[in-house]
Amino acid sequence: MDTIKYDKYNTKASDALICFIQSWSPSALYMAHQLDKLRHNKEIKLKILLIDYDNDIIHDTIQLNMTPVCIIRKNNKQVLIRRNGYTDNIYLMGSLKKDQLKQLITQIEQYDDKNQPFLEVSF
Repeated sequence: MDTIKYDKYNTKASDALICFIQSWSPSALYMAHQLDKLRHNKEIKLKILLIDYDNDIIHDTIQLNMTPVCIIRKNNKQVLIRRNGYTDNIYLMGSLKKDQLKQLITQIEQYDDKNQPFLEVSF
């Protein structure tokens, strides 16, 4: 599994699922392995980036309480995520199962930011 070093340009990628992980966190590693398998799937066009949050540069730039945390970018903008029972946010926190990740990726690929103010997820 390859992670990339944090770079402000990586988090500005268009049409991407950016996941921050920590190698000591079992739930973050689980999610990273699931995403790593999916990003090698030729049917998925969405760019999937895994970023190691244990890099000190990130801590000064992005404040996270836990990992894994995903940011979704579409058409050069961060996507607002609406999740039942949660406050609308630009972060998707927590580990997801493989089928939930596939569903999320499909939703991101179909998301139209011109007609939808947020991406609504049901898990």
